[in-house]
Amino acid sequence: MIVNGTKITELHNIMPVNNMSSVLRFGILSHNRAANIQHESVASPFIQERRNKKIPNGSFLHDYANLYFHARNPMMFSIKSRSEICVLRISENVLNVPRTIMSDRNAASDFARYYPVAEIGQLDFDLIYARDWTCPNNPTEYFRRKTAKCAEVLVMDKISPDLIMGAYVRNETVQKKLEKQGFNREVLINDDLFFG
Repeated sequence: MIVNGTKITELHNIMPVNNMSSVLRFGILSHNRAANIQHESVASPFIQERRNKKIPNGSFLHDYANLYFHARNPMMFSIKSRSEICVLRISENVLNVPRTIMSDRNAASDFARYYPVAEIGQLDFDLIYARDWTCPNNPTEYFRRKTAKCAEVLVMDKISPDLIMGAYVRNETVQKKLEKQGFNREVLINDDLFFG
């Protein structure tokens, strides 16, 4: 899919490697769906509390499984020291899943706007795919860039395992651990994605 000159070929989900056998069986679950399944989380409890809210369409944010357009973002930066994580590569076909919506920035932000997929052109892909989000001497612009970098695709309930094309890892050690979990799709080493 090409939007405003930007080609979207995949979306990303940051996932602990130890969850992979569950993900391959059940898919990427919403926060509420995952509550009944033993799993590890990379999420900040503070941010999860902020996500415990209704969004303008009347649904709860925790009822959606979330994806990033690009995982080299502030969320990844905040957990870059965690060694056993991967980035799942999700097919752009996820955008065709009924009731899928998008947020123009981190969905936990008070300033997030939500759009149906048909209005994907409302998102600022220059900011979403920017290499970094720093803006010295301008805290307001820094906040705008930082939250926009974490724009999300929100899929009701779960993302099917069939939409997982592969994964990125930081090194061969993590690749082997991922494969031990039964992950049988393409695994690419991309240390830069993990701020290596």
